[in-house]
Amino acid sequence: MVRCGLNSCLGCYLLKSFERAQMVFEDALVEQPKYAITLSTRSVKWDAERYRRGKEDLLRECRSEFGRVEMLEFMEQTTGQAPRSGGHKRGHGHNLVKMDDGGLVLELEKLTKSIWKRKLGAWHVRVVELQSAGGAVNYLTLNLVLEKGKAAQAPVNLPKGTRTLRPTRNYWSVPVAELRERAKDHNALKRLRHALAVELSDDRGEVDGAFFELAVEAEWERQKAQTWELWKVNELAGASVFEPIEPLEGQQVEGLVWRKGDLVNVTSGEVWT
Repeated sequence: MVRCGLNSCLGCYLLKSFERAQMVFEDALVEQPKYAITLSTRSVKWDAERYRRGKEDLLRECRSEFGRVEMLEFMEQTTGQAPRSGGHKRGHGHNLVKMDDGGLVLELEKLTKSIWKRKLGAWHVRVVELQSAGGAVNYLTLNLVLEKGKAAQAPVNLPKGTRTLRPTRNYWSVPVAELRERAKDHNALKRLRHALAVELSDDRGEVDGAFFELAVEAEWERQKAQTWELWKVNELAGASVFEPIEPLEGQQVEGLVWRKGDLVNVTSGEVWT
């Protein structure tokens, strides 16, 4: 089944969050982000231009003060259930920060709060130092799908086209296409192992270890060898039979377009191979 890729679709949002989490983890194994920064906003209406200018000033000042600074930001929203929220969700950003020096939490927080209050009128800024690649994953994405209530903070009310994952140009230490492919394979293999464990378990819920690993390897190779094509079809016999008419290479179908073997969501730009 092809994913719609919309943040408003909880199933796609959860799958996307797990994929991003694995991408962040794979990259953090190569270079560990040193800090995590949360940037809040006060306005009920999302002002993307003001937020972008604030981030530009923050990056410029941080680089002037600390040297090399690269950020990866994940956009989220509040739940709108806090006593003073007025029932409104407000956008905020979770940032992973790569810098050359550690032990600068207080200095980084002081500078960030000063700039953010001046540019966004918001002073709720949090800076923490990260100790592991797993800590980076938990902070940025995986906590959004595992912690109770976090799914309610999916960025569904931000304007259409808003990028929810924002890396600076030199943040990724591994090419992003390679990271995405690794993440897709990792999560697909996890789903396969779970499905086979359920299918092959005996009455006591146990599976022979050696046979299970052979079954996983064989099924994984079979799935990786599969190829997909998008075709225009006629529906026959009450939509239970489909007659293929022509392939749809390079043509748009309900918000999707098939290009060079990839299915592309023309709204979000997400690619499914």
